[in-house]
Amino acid sequence: MPGTRGIGIIRALGLTALLVFGVSRAASGITEQRERSTADVAQSFGAARTAASYKRLFAAKSLTEALEWIASLKTSQDQRLNSETALTAPLSRQIGLRPTHLIRFRNLPEPGFKKTDRILTTGVQIAF
Repeated sequence: MPGTRGIGIIRALGLTALLVFGVSRAASGITEQRERSTADVAQSFGAARTAASYKRLFAAKSLTEALEWIASLKTSQDQRLNSETALTAPLSRQIGLRPTHLIRFRNLPEPGFKKTDRILTTGVQIAF
């Protein structure tokens, strides 16, 4: 089944304020979004973007959460919410396993696509 994306290229340019609280971060700003859909239709619009990330260390393990909200300034109902949750667990001193859960929500998806994508990935991290 198709997901929400349907977007081939996304470029953003804008002004952002960033706050850093130890391992947590928050940012908010105004951007210009440029997108090209899978149907090769290009569009550009102003957007308000707010994002936050959090990292928690548990002994050798870590949990991270990143949350991003993008609201179009052109069409008020065109809002997107992206969430990424990841756990990093060491297998050895230099190798770790990282399962990640992504949720991507788009209130006005392209025709034929769903509003929400849920993606589970697992990766291996190698530290040099």
